[in-house]
Amino acid sequence: YLTVQGIDIGKPRITGEIVNGGIELYLQINDLLVNTQGGINLNGQVLNLSGTVEATMSALVRLNVTKVGTGPVQVTVGTLELAVEEATSNFVSPEANAIFTLAQSALRSTLETLLIDTVEAAFVNQLPDLLLGTIGALDTALQNQTFELNLGLGTPMTLFFDARMTRLNTFRRSRLEAGLKAKAHLDVPRVHIESRGIPATQIASTYPFFASSRIQIALKETLINGLLHSLWDAGLLDLDVTEQLPIAAERALVSAKIQPLIRPPLEGQESTTVLQVGQLELEVKVLGRTDRYGVNIETNMVFELVDGSLELVVDDNPKIITWVISSSVGGALLSPSGLETLIRSQVYPQLLSALNSSLSIALPVPDLSGLGSLSPALAAFDVQFGLARPVVMREGYLMVDATLDGAL
Repeated sequence: YLTVQGIDIGKPRITGEIVNGGIELYLQINDLLVNTQGGINLNGQVLNLSGTVEATMSALVRLNVTKVGTGPVQVTVGTLELAVEEATSNFVSPEANAIFTLAQSALRSTLETLLIDTVEAAFVNQLPDLLLGTIGALDTALQNQTFELNLGLGTPMTLFFDARMTRLNTFRRSRLEAGLKAKAHLDVPRVHIESRGIPATQIASTYPFFASSRIQIALKETLINGLLHSLWDAGLLDLDVTEQLPIAAERALVSAKIQPLIRPPLEGQESTTVLQVGQLELEVKVLGRTDRYGVNIETNMVFELVDGSLELVVDDNPKIITWVISSSVGGALLSPSGLETLIRSQVYPQLLSALNSSLSIALPVPDLSGLGSLSPALAAFDVQFGLARPVVMREGYLMVDATLDGAL
């Protein structure tokens, strides 16, 4: 009889590689120490098997990763090869050590079977759930998101956003690539029925990934502009600013004639991304006259990673251009410079507050809680995304080049 009282695996080395249809892991344990108890009856003489066994062990595990249609991601163990390569016994009985040294002895075969079964149960069988928690987060992190939007000047609204994984591809020795499809709608009726849709720039035929990165997220520029189009189409920028005017007007309404959008910077602009709002038009009725003004706002915009979410951060010092479109009686009451001051001090801060506090996209941080089943000390292991470089626009995509940082 032989029992394993405990196993110390030392510092195993694990390497992984993307293969067609999944991932292959190579496990090498060079400092395996096994504590044993037991005995062996040899012609009526009981030899003591208490002691230790020092061994080296290796394993090849292939994990199949699949997703069919709208079904969940599935991870299964495909190929499994476990082997004890070398083993040296330190039993109490010297005779037992001599028997163990025989390559084909039943004693050695029994111990190898015990070790293989133990490693398979304690490590290999946990891998599918662990990997599923990592990849499955891509399929659930962006589902059923809501964003409350209120400029304080118009109609409050709720943006509903839902993104789900539609495909999962593996490229041998290169990458694992998950594609997500997003939908968005608001809880208010459309305002700009005549809109021809979302302006789209030409995108690259392949994702413009960085060569040196490990984790990357490619957001179509059209996705962000689609969200901005939805907000504009719901009337987010159609505002009543009567109370904000420095004159006692009967009515003052802002209407957005052109949807806001993000675009790459022009030559001479230092920002990586520019938010363009306009043309806005302000119609003021006062003292029996009607004045109409045009407003265009451009501001630098960056994406920052805050608490695991990608947040749109709009600069608080915009470039504002104003002009008089028409006046029913002589010259307009407000000068373009006076209107610019009004927009900068009263209207823009409201827009800034709504956009900066509301539009964020939670990144799918892998769920590694399953590590606790491999080692209790890792149960509290926490991982978060970081940014390897600023988010930039490349060939029609916002490229997020990320790191994955873990801490206990």
